[in-house]
Amino acid sequence: MRAAGLTTSCAVVSGRQGDPGESKFFISLEDDLMRLFGNNERIIAMIDRLGVDEDTPIQARILSNTIESAQKRIEDQNFKRRKYVLAYDDVMNQQRNLDLQTASAGSG
Repeated sequence: MRAAGLTTSCAVVSGRQGDPGESKFFISLEDDLMRLFGNNERIIAMIDRLGVDEDTPIQARILSNTIESAQKRIEDQNFKRRKYVLAYDDVMNQQRNLDLQTASAGSG
């Protein structure tokens, strides 16, 4: 997932289409981003207490913060994955070079 990149891309597209104001994004509390990384129980409990209808759009700072936090966590995970893949690639290159040196020493 490239959550922050997607958000930025959507905002850029919106701006290019001549919208000088703001960008609005819609996300379901059942979306994977919210379900896996958001603080869903707290938000759902708050919505239930307020008696908000399921189809009513909600604009609240707590939701924005939760989405931003979830996006940050995904980006952090993706960064760590790329870092581990690069480290693995370095080890594989070292092993490949060793194998080539061994093969050329044996044939020479």
